[in-house]
Amino acid sequence: MKEFLSQININSNIAIFSTTIIAKYLFQLIKQKRPDIQVECFIDSYKEGSFENIKILSPQDAIKAGNISYYVIASYSNAELLENILKSLKAKNIIKLSAEDIEEIDNQIAQATKSIFERYPAGHYYSAIPSRKDFNEFLENKNDNQLKFAGININIEKQIENLNYFEKIYDEISFPIEKSPKDLFFLNNIWFHPYDAYILASIMIKNKPQRIIEVGSGFSTSVMLDINKKFFNNSIDITCIEPNPKRLKKVLGSNLENVSFYEQRLQEIALNLFKALNDNDILFIDSSHVVKMNSDVLKIFFLILP
Repeated sequence: MKEFLSQININSNIAIFSTTIIAKYLFQLIKQKRPDIQVECFIDSYKEGSFENIKILSPQDAIKAGNISYYVIASYSNAELLENILKSLKAKNIIKLSAEDIEEIDNQIAQATKSIFERYPAGHYYSAIPSRKDFNEFLENKNDNQLKFAGININIEKQIENLNYFEKIYDEISFPIEKSPKDLFFLNNIWFHPYDAYILASIMIKNKPQRIIEVGSGFSTSVMLDINKKFFNNSIDITCIEPNPKRLKKVLGSNLENVSFYEQRLQEIALNLFKALNDNDILFIDSSHVVKMNSDVLKIFFLILP
């Protein structure tokens, strides 16, 4: 952190690009070690309001503010993407965290969660983290631990066939790097990776579905609408289930009227909706990923998929 902080002049105003736990602990470390530095805002393309009691601005609004001396990227995996967004807006003095900075933030996060791991250490009955002993035993017996999916045909040969087909049509699929007036989806976003976008588009082109039901909507929906328009003349019926649609509405704008939209939790949706899916139709799931009493995940696995 010393190297990172040494790059920032005394009494400078900075913006932190991210509103994740990394940004939170970076903010705390800055307050502890360089109280002269003023964090003017956090930057997030799709969130509004405040974070750590400091305003959140879009990248465009942060640049327009004109009072930011340094832009600090608080991300590990998306650092290059966030840097490209700032560079496309002509931002100057962009700082990415070094490996040493990241390690220090990781230590800060680990310290904050230490009590949890002390109570339930790796390998404990209540811990989701395996012990080193469990891990080694699994590797030693990995041939006996091959998962068998009862009732599910993994069909490796068909998957390879699909991938070969996707390769053939790759050049037919084109997405703009930045937001454009002709397309809803663009590659330079942090929510839906280009690989995911191309795979989703390829599945749509190959399956030629009449209906898609999407559980959890946003940038993936923009891919579906673009492909529906370019390859299917908007003939595919797309249904979106999204209880928190702020991002969806921002991405689609007036195009939201081109989908059947349920601003509800999946738990509140009647099962009859899913019975309308036929062969080659698509059920696209990107929901909460949480298994708990009355969760959407339980409904998906025990009521919808069967």
